[in-house]
Amino acid sequence: MPGWAKDLAVAIRQQEHERRRETERALERRRLFHQNAPPVWLELTVILAMDAREFNNVFKNDAKSCAEFERYPENPRIPPERISIRRNGYVRAELETWLEMTLEGVQYRITRRVHHEGVTTEKRGTLNLIMDDSGKVTLHHDGRGLNTEEASELILRPILQP
Repeated sequence: MPGWAKDLAVAIRQQEHERRRETERALERRRLFHQNAPPVWLELTVILAMDAREFNNVFKNDAKSCAEFERYPENPRIPPERISIRRNGYVRAELETWLEMTLEGVQYRITRRVHHEGVTTEKRGTLNLIMDDSGKVTLHHDGRGLNTEEASELILRPILQP
């Protein structure tokens, strides 16, 4: 085999080896993400529930101001697939949020309806889940890192305010 053919064969093998290594790195990253993202989602759902309960304690004598918290499925031993928080006051507001692994984020939808105006507004958004080189997954919104308390405030405030 001529020298250039041997060189070409070596280069092709190196490229194939690099592609395999890159594929293995991507698969390992995906595995780590699928392992480390659900605990962040679970922590966020716990904080959202605690914040809704704390809000309700302030307004415990005013049922219209209280927020109803629901998780699906209801079994507390299973991480929730989706949660919903509703207020049925003068302004009816609802937050629905869920973990979307394929989009690597927590999706949310906020719906507000002002009764006397009959106007409904809807806002959708994403809290991005970003994994660093060490495998730690954190929440981000508009390019800024958030802890779970900040993320909870970001998505709860629009439904809890009048």
